[in-house]
Amino acid sequence: MNSPVMSFFNKLTDLLFLNILWLVCSLPIITIGASTTAMYYVSITSIRMGDGYVAKRFFKSFVDNFKQATIIG
Repeated sequence: MNSPVMSFFNKLTDLLFLNILWLVCSLPIITIGASTTAMYYVSITSIRMGDGYVAKRFFKSFVDNFKQATIIG
């Protein structure tokens, strides 16, 4: 079992990695909607549950919502 301090640092690292993924995928302005949707999804599911699969969930959500989020954005 992880201590509360290690759990905090794990979540902090996941959030930093998620922020880097969002920045890289938002560089072309066209994909900012899909990138923001994916970031929101991952922050709600992975970070709160603490399972860690940040990149996998981010890119799955990015691909799943790309068309709809790009049109809306």
